[in-house]
Amino acid sequence: MTGVTLVAIKASIFSQHPCLMSAIEKSAPDAVRKPTLRERFWPIESHEHKKLVPLILMMFLICFSYTLLRDLKDVMVLQIGTSESISYMKLGGVLPSSVIFMMIFTKLSIKNTKKFVFYSMLSIFMVVFGLILVLTFFGDHVHPEPGSLTKGVTGGLLPVLVLLEKWTVVPIYIFAEMYGTVCLSLLFWGFANDICTVNEARRFYPLISLFANVALVILMFVMVGLNDFVKNSKDLFCQISLVLVLVFGAMVAYIYNYMQKNVLTDPVLYNPDLLKPKKKKAKMGMIQSLKFVLSSGYVAKIAVIVVAYGMVINFLEIYYKNVIGLYWLASLVTAKGVESGLTGFMVIILSLSIGSTAVKRFGWTKTALVTPLIIGGLGIPFLGIEWYYKQPLMEMGSLFGSFKGVDGRKSISATYKFIKDKPEIVKEMIELKWLTESGEKIDGIKFPEKKQQTEQQKETMKKIADVIADELTGHESYSIVTPIYLFGFLAVVFAKSFKYSFFDPTKEMAYIPLDDEVRGKSKAAVDVVAARFGKSGASGIFVLFNTIINPNSLNYVYIILILFIIVFLSWMSSTVMLGREFNRLNQKKNEVQMTKV
Repeated sequence: MTGVTLVAIKASIFSQHPCLMSAIEKSAPDAVRKPTLRERFWPIESHEHKKLVPLILMMFLICFSYTLLRDLKDVMVLQIGTSESISYMKLGGVLPSSVIFMMIFTKLSIKNTKKFVFYSMLSIFMVVFGLILVLTFFGDHVHPEPGSLTKGVTGGLLPVLVLLEKWTVVPIYIFAEMYGTVCLSLLFWGFANDICTVNEARRFYPLISLFANVALVILMFVMVGLNDFVKNSKDLFCQISLVLVLVFGAMVAYIYNYMQKNVLTDPVLYNPDLLKPKKKKAKMGMIQSLKFVLSSGYVAKIAVIVVAYGMVINFLEIYYKNVIGLYWLASLVTAKGVESGLTGFMVIILSLSIGSTAVKRFGWTKTALVTPLIIGGLGIPFLGIEWYYKQPLMEMGSLFGSFKGVDGRKSISATYKFIKDKPEIVKEMIELKWLTESGEKIDGIKFPEKKQQTEQQKETMKKIADVIADELTGHESYSIVTPIYLFGFLAVVFAKSFKYSFFDPTKEMAYIPLDDEVRGKSKAAVDVVAARFGKSGASGIFVLFNTIINPNSLNYVYIILILFIIVFLSWMSSTVMLGREFNRLNQKKNEVQMTKV
């Protein structure tokens, strides 16, 4: 998602530049006339539809697949473990994978055509998702015996061992994260930038971004329908999701091939001579990037706000995902679909209303402050509430663990306390040899695997799960979970919506006053530093606290709250200082360019 708004803004920023606008008006005197309604909302010539529509379809399919994969990975992780497991995968899986993917992309780009690189990188994802799809049909036969790795483990390694017991979730999570970076940012936007002129980009990209967010809204209804269809079967949901991703991936490859044959061969739609020669992007390693950022106070402030967002949203999401599992129980698919859909809907509303003119109306600094104010205003109370109600939430977490234990075929003794006062269920469990003749629990006895269950066993396990679910929703602490979830839901949806609508545009605009050479190096440096410290910094903190304090993040929520406030204040102060410098440098640059014009 981030790439959608970023590149659209890059393409349209020049329209806000006084000198460039002056040049445009001189070259097109009749442009002063008031545009028609169609020209305002659909500024596309008839012959350009052949080029724009395929790009919109590609973006729609990629964004739909990416968001579906994002929701799938969260559902799979939360159904087998806790949100603490996510930090380990981000730090130990996503971070090194991003480096490997960039190395592969760079190597392929040096010696091969862009067409070959596009198909090769897309094929990597299709092959991996195809293999995972095949593995899902083998069920738990490809996994270790439930509880074989986690038995007796209570320390910081517990989240890791939980993942290893269901190891197929790990590649789903990693490649779902990589899909957005590679397929959206590198492949799609790289292709669009290669074939679109600046004039086309100014008109095409906002429309492409709009339909990308429409994909999220449509996905919401798809996810709600899937939840009813799969009936809480995470394997079936995974299979349907991966099939959709594979089909959409094939459609993306077909559209790309269509454009190669029918659009790029049309001199009216694609003329390489009209495209502005692209300067080679400055590339720097981690140490070089860090040195460059630290050497410039202005660039350092840009890096601070990027890293700050990455950290606070990670802090927020870890605790939000803890609560979402408790609140929705067996409806995680619906929960994630609603979250993604409302985020897309809000981005559309903000973009069509105030987002596109905010900087012009309120100035850079005020617009840039909107995102941290929204995230801080909702995030700090949310974490504070989690801290205040830590004990009830931990009790609910324990109950929820028993609820998942039935599906995970854990020891029957773990759920015995919930059914011992239910004579009908006890009688059935005695008949199934799960309890003694006197109705006492048998330590060490496990529920049978799904593929080995008889119809009677399935029915009894469903009754046990229903009893625990009733215990969960009827527990006195459940009434506390509801407002906490709603608060966290609003915090996450508003954070992402305002980030796409306000934070990304202002961040990209911050590079405008810099010289061409410095601008390229600054973006390269911030991209490298922010990608490392922003995305993995918060995960590293959680992993550290899980190891030295407790694997349950609620035990150190007060520390995270303090860190959240510190990062939030740093973000705010850096934004204000950056705004002053931005206005000063921008004014100076405009004065210099006006003298040249």
